[in-house]
Amino acid sequence: MNLAVMSGNVVKDAKLFSSSEGKICCVSRLAVREDRKPREKLPTFVDFVIWGNRAEKISSYITQGKSVSITGRLEINKVVKEEKTFINTRIVVDTVEFLSRKNSEENDGNGEAPPEQKILDTQAEKS
Repeated sequence: MNLAVMSGNVVKDAKLFSSSEGKICCVSRLAVREDRKPREKLPTFVDFVIWGNRAEKISSYITQGKSVSITGRLEINKVVKEEKTFINTRIVVDTVEFLSRKNSEENDGNGEAPPEQKILDTQAEKS
């Protein structure tokens, strides 16, 4: 079973892209810490991608500094360019849960994101 669960802070705002087949995706990067003491160990940076209509809807909420939890599958791509091999690892996201209220422009006055934005399940779109 290929299942990846990560939580951390978004490092850069999500960017929307459209593939040559017309499929939409948004990509970003997550800083994941292995411990709770920030200065003792450097974070691991994990790229992630969200596909489909959900990508378009959620991309404006994935902004730098937000704390999120993502669940999905690990994808490893191998690319050869000019006799050099590059290995790209990323998470293909199924669900996103917003953990923080930081930078929350979409709140309802009490500092909390609307319920429909707390957890977005991208699996529902596939059916």
